[in-house]
Amino acid sequence: MVSAAEIPPGGEGKIEVKVNTRGRRGKLTKTVTVSSNDPDQPAYTLTVTGKVEVIAGFEPQRVSFPPVGFGQKLEKEVKLVGSKAAQIKLANITSSKPDVVSMEPKKDTPGVYVVRLAAGSKPGRVSAKITADTGLEAPKQLVLPVFGEVSRDLVMEPRYVSFQVSQQQRGPLLDPLDRLADAFANLGALRVVRIRSLSKKPFKVLSVKDEKGLVYAKVEKEGQDWKVHLAALGSDTGRGELVISTDRSDQPELRLRYSINRYRQRPVPALVRAGGGPRGVLRARPTMIKRLRLKEVPTAKKPGKKSAPKK
Repeated sequence: MVSAAEIPPGGEGKIEVKVNTRGRRGKLTKTVTVSSNDPDQPAYTLTVTGKVEVIAGFEPQRVSFPPVGFGQKLEKEVKLVGSKAAQIKLANITSSKPDVVSMEPKKDTPGVYVVRLAAGSKPGRVSAKITADTGLEAPKQLVLPVFGEVSRDLVMEPRYVSFQVSQQQRGPLLDPLDRLADAFANLGALRVVRIRSLSKKPFKVLSVKDEKGLVYAKVEKEGQDWKVHLAALGSDTGRGELVISTDRSDQPELRLRYSINRYRQRPVPALVRAGGGPRGVLRARPTMIKRLRLKEVPTAKKPGKKSAPKK
């Protein structure tokens, strides 16, 4: 806020800056740009710095649970922190979804609270807020966001993949060594998806199919989990869905959505000089690995005594 819209020659004005510190902790820096009709300096920047002291809050500030199976329960602990944390005894603890998320004090541990997630029988994301009264003038109430997910037993990580391909991309990237140069040049076209069982039950991935034929897949078993290596085929763009078949009767199919986007690849020189001087070592860029051929160049002989010709 500016004290006056116009400041006369030789006069001065005041600029009031207000910073919202809600949800902030520790060092805080904000910048403010001031514009005027001064021809010499039409704009200048003010930097406001400070340290936000927490009076009362939770640590961590939010709770995120990993995927949990039907009927299972998970719990995590949070701690009261701040300059007045020792004076607080939370009251009226309520949850926006009490049938799924709850919180209560940990026995014999002052200032520590246990947050619980109880999964139901329907898959989906969980988002809830726990509120509690502090008894202080400020803050009068604390809010703890809680996130989670109720899932079937087999889970994919990630559940969506995005590929980045270049216009020059020539074909399958997971072919043998003749595609090594392309693999280096187009790392954005390679992705890995992990499939695991929350209950640790053994299972098999039988096949991976793409109706559009834009993505190549290779399956690999790793311990109790499975890894699906994915590669974009060629330079075509689009969206689709992979159908991953398993031997589980409760989850015979998993579906993975994907998108393929194109970027313009900048041309790069085949050789770069390492060492910074004219006598540095020439190395091939990864995009030119298979095309680099260095011929042996005879070195010039140093001047010296000529050897006598053999008789």
